[in-house]
Amino acid sequence: MKKLPVLTLGLLFFAASTLAQTEAVDYQKWQEINLLDGDIKITFPGEPGRNTIERDLSIGKVTSTELSLSFPKVTFMLSWSDFPHSAATSNDGLKGSYNLIRDHVLTGMSAKLISEREVRTDGFLGRELVFTSGTQFIKYRVFIVGRREYQLTTSRFADAENDPKISDAVDSFFDSFHFISQTANNQQKSSQ
Repeated sequence: MKKLPVLTLGLLFFAASTLAQTEAVDYQKWQEINLLDGDIKITFPGEPGRNTIERDLSIGKVTSTELSLSFPKVTFMLSWSDFPHSAATSNDGLKGSYNLIRDHVLTGMSAKLISEREVRTDGFLGRELVFTSGTQFIKYRVFIVGRREYQLTTSRFADAENDPKISDAVDSFFDSFHFISQTANNQQKSSQ
């Protein structure tokens, strides 16, 4: 199996968010954003900040983009990284890559895994992790689509883990992510 390097861009923002924070999740300001020439869409509870970086790695140049929005008790993030080569497209190959990603994320954040499951969005296989790291309760999904890795992440303080308003906002954020394009630049899509 080909090893997939993992960029955990954005995951470090959990330790100490330096972004401007608004007072609370405003359920009236949710806005849908179409990205990557219409390949994906997602809804944020406000206007996210955007950051793009390029890194020269042993596998070549990797470009990563992060959209994030922080509130006092919860942060929402979508990131994607473009790699020089496509990842595996078979379910078994993808599962192996997701296992590597899981291990890197949990080890890199000294996290305790609470749950893990396969997810599908618009026919694309992904992985969802729920874990704790320090004082943070984190929900994380990852999809590998061709040369691109998508990461959706929410982080909240552990004392807000069972807050129904925040839980609803987190669910709305994850449920709003969709691949619009039939191929989303990938050969991975298959029937469920």
